[in-house]
Amino acid sequence: MLQLACQSDPTLIPFDFEQKVSGPTHTIETLKRLRQTTRENFVWILGSDALRKFHLWHRAAELPHWLSLFVFRRPGVITAEIPRDFLQTNDVRELLQRTGMIHFSTSPMLDLSSSKIRTLRKQGKEIKSLVTAPVCDYIISKHLYESKDSC
Repeated sequence: MLQLACQSDPTLIPFDFEQKVSGPTHTIETLKRLRQTTRENFVWILGSDALRKFHLWHRAAELPHWLSLFVFRRPGVITAEIPRDFLQTNDVRELLQRTGMIHFSTSPMLDLSSSKIRTLRKQGKEIKSLVTAPVCDYIISKHLYESKDSC
């Protein structure tokens, strides 16, 4: 599904190697695997809700050495403090120039999440305006997230 979502933007490159790993995967291990493929800096995109729990991530103290963060402010979520050893920047280009940077988007974020999409599907509601056409077609063709009572 990730490959379908990224089809329309050649700058988005999905990796599926986490699917081949047995057991839990952690960001730090994913970054180490990615580093074997490129010397580019990595930017993790997350919502402010996930940022609030960032300090709980596995080996979180090491992450500023491996990536930068782009944070979308989720509606109704109070923005968390900047994680330790990250420096805030207003210039989004700095995220690609070095690790340990954090940028908070000033653009309004849609009140949208994978949980919301699953809930809407279980309720039999449309999701076409919320996901790309290939992703919508895939979800519908595979009967994903439908209510157990659906035929």
